[in-house]
Amino acid sequence: MTGEGGNTYTFVLEDEDHTIGATLVDVLNQRGDVVFAGYTIPHPSERKVQLCVQTNGEISPQQALAAAAESLSSMCASTKVELERSLTAFKESLS
Repeated sequence: MTGEGGNTYTFVLEDEDHTIGATLVDVLNQRGDVVFAGYTIPHPSERKVQLCVQTNGEISPQQALAAAAESLSSMCASTKVELERSLTAFKESLS
């Protein structure tokens, strides 16, 4: 993590790529307390994401990222449950 002060913070996510960068930015930008979220990958040969988060001051960038990660985790869990349910129904329809 590297700080920029106040309501803006740049997080460095090691061993990650566009998949997590774009997804987190999308979830962060849906939040009312996030003014800006964006990411860059400094060099294509490095698996490193620089994620910049700016909030309106109601919460810190760290809190916003933690909340976005929790939301993303919840979305993934819901998707997994729905996929398993659909797969079970499909298998039963083949019987």
